[in-house]
Amino acid sequence: MNVSVVIPTYNGAHKIINLLRALENQTYKDFETIVVIDGSTDKTYEILKSTKFKLNSIKLIIQTNKGRATVRNRGAEEASGDLLIFFDDDMLPVENCIEKHLDHHQLLYNSILTGCSLDDKSKVSSDIQAYKAYLSELWSAPLKLYKGKPLGKENIFITAANFSIARNLFFELNGFDPNLNDAEDYDLAVRAFQNNIPLFYNHEVLAWHVDPITCRSYIKRQREYKEMHKKLIELKPELYSKFPLRTPKKIMVLKMLIYKLFSY
Repeated sequence: MNVSVVIPTYNGAHKIINLLRALENQTYKDFETIVVIDGSTDKTYEILKSTKFKLNSIKLIIQTNKGRATVRNRGAEEASGDLLIFFDDDMLPVENCIEKHLDHHQLLYNSILTGCSLDDKSKVSSDIQAYKAYLSELWSAPLKLYKGKPLGKENIFITAANFSIARNLFFELNGFDPNLNDAEDYDLAVRAFQNNIPLFYNHEVLAWHVDPITCRSYIKRQREYKEMHKKLIELKPELYSKFPLRTPKKIMVLKMLIYKLFSY
């Protein structure tokens, strides 16, 4: 099974090299790497072009800025592998991450695997970063209970930061919806579930999320995500009347407190 690693990036020159170095250290090395630069203005292409990597194959693609869904679809279109593994540009996959993605699909090819995406608590430098690291663990706790079993309707989940899917299956689902610039991974998960494609989560398929946040940027991001869920319901009311949005109640209470304190 040939493997393609797809990485979208927008003004990520300061972080994507760390990801590519982590890919150099993977236990499984026979994969191509495709980086799609989505209209960046920080010289990402020039920096990557002038940097040497010990990777089997790396392909750099530049396009005008088209957003989160379209940039990932472009990477899939350019890929030659049977298996697509998606990472965000601020992720650090542990050494056996790609190997574990591949192992899963060799057993369960017509499925989708989401890996674990956590913030390293040992490297946080602010209260809001510690809070987000705590939320990441809280969010993933119910998913861990599904080890080896497909996710149920109440826990439909994909994170585009760390997941894998057969290339032919990705295109059977028409990829990410280009009308969405957020929550595109949740939408893909719902459409896969609706089409009886099993969704799996493996907590051991780990990639660390390392992009530092501020309280302001975190609240802005959460508001954007909430607005996009509203858009999902507006665009596809029949579909999203059947599927609940997955937000643990404990997280909702914490968010309300944070918003009241910092969003004035």
